[in-house]
Amino acid sequence: MAELDLEKLFDKAAVRHGHKCPSLYYGVRGAVTALKLAVESNITVKQAVIQGTSKCIRDGAGTVFATQAQLTPVLLEDGCGISLGDGAQNIQLMLNSHVREKVNSLNKQLPMAEFQQQGLKYLQGLSDEDLFKTITLTEKQFNRLLNAGE
Repeated sequence: MAELDLEKLFDKAAVRHGHKCPSLYYGVRGAVTALKLAVESNITVKQAVIQGTSKCIRDGAGTVFATQAQLTPVLLEDGCGISLGDGAQNIQLMLNSHVREKVNSLNKQLPMAEFQQQGLKYLQGLSDEDLFKTITLTEKQFNRLLNAGE
C-alpha cells in the first residue's frame, strides 16, 4: 500500500471533487484512518463500504480507496461511516455523533465559505479517537452492508 499522506490525499480529493469542505476531509481522514487500522490489525482489505448521504464524504473516501487500495467501494446513502475488511476480519469507523452535531450546527449558523473554513479547522483539531468510533464487524454484519449496496 502506498504512503497514506493525509494532506496530499485531501488535496487530490479536493481537485477531483471541486472544493475543500469538512465532509470531504472527513471522508479522506476516515478512509486513511481505517486503512491504517487495518494494517495494524493485519486485516487484508478486499472490500470497502462508504456510508453517507454526502457526496463530499463519498468522494473523499473514494479518492483514498481508489489511489491507495485499488478498491471500488460499495456506496450506501444511510449512516455516516467507513467499513472495510476481508469478510472474516472487518472494521467500521463511524463519525461520533457529537462531531456530526457540531458540524451540522456550524453549517446552519455560518455562510458557506465560513462554514467550510471553520468546520475544517474544527475537524483537523480533533484526534482520531474524538472524531471516530471504531467497531469490529462480524462477517455477517459486513456482508449485510455489502449486500445492501447491490
